[in-house]
Amino acid sequence: MVKAGESSGTLALFLRKIVDLVEKNIKIVKDIKGALTYPLILLSVAGLVTIIMLVKVVPVFQEIYESIGVPLPAATQKVIALSEFLQDPSRGGLLFLFIVTTVTSSIYLNKKVYAVKKFFHTLILNIPAFGPLVKKSIYAKISLVLANLLGAGVSIIEALDISSKVTSNLLVREAIGRIQKEILTGKNLSTLFASEKIFPLEFAEFMKVGEKTGSVDEMFNSISIYYEAEVDNAVGALKQFIEPVMIVLIGGIIAALLLTLYQPIFNMGQVIK
Repeated sequence: MVKAGESSGTLALFLRKIVDLVEKNIKIVKDIKGALTYPLILLSVAGLVTIIMLVKVVPVFQEIYESIGVPLPAATQKVIALSEFLQDPSRGGLLFLFIVTTVTSSIYLNKKVYAVKKFFHTLILNIPAFGPLVKKSIYAKISLVLANLLGAGVSIIEALDISSKVTSNLLVREAIGRIQKEILTGKNLSTLFASEKIFPLEFAEFMKVGEKTGSVDEMFNSISIYYEAEVDNAVGALKQFIEPVMIVLIGGIIAALLLTLYQPIFNMGQVIK
């Protein structure tokens, strides 16, 4: 963007716009992190509670059942087997090593292997509730950059090239790259954006209005404002959605463990009969 400002003779204007872009980008990232903090804490608590129950509570039930010779259902046997696995230092070390190896390999492959990187980037955009939030934040940043660049007289080719760099997502960057090539054929920008499935239909429809009125840069600014508001709404909706889901999830995990542990006691009546 500095290069574009220098070439158009409006460097001071672009520096001010860069400040605005950075501030808005920080806000979007902060909103996304804020939406994820609570569920991550709850997931950590759920995992910790589950491990404590498997390591501390399950062995107590195991000793009781072994002393009275109660036949154990398959589900209870599996829980006890998992508990024994976690209590064994050697097996626990193998599990820890497996997790570390898996995470490290995933990070390395994501950086070095194109197919793996594209898979993860596709997965991120398709995660329920979270994926749409990421998409909307990308749309907001791209449209904001395009609005500033086109408003300053930067060519559409250069504007598209710069806007593709506001995200690291391969799907979005490749889509903009295709649009950048096709724009040379004389097709309308709105038509090209509509042909890319990664962008929603309203994104192209907004653009079409701007093309008809001759104010594409202003329309991109409106698109940016629209998607910034959508990000705010999505963050609020995500928080409201995640809180009850995580509470039910934690309760379900604990309830399932307790029912599995108490199932042999429930079956004792049938055995006596």
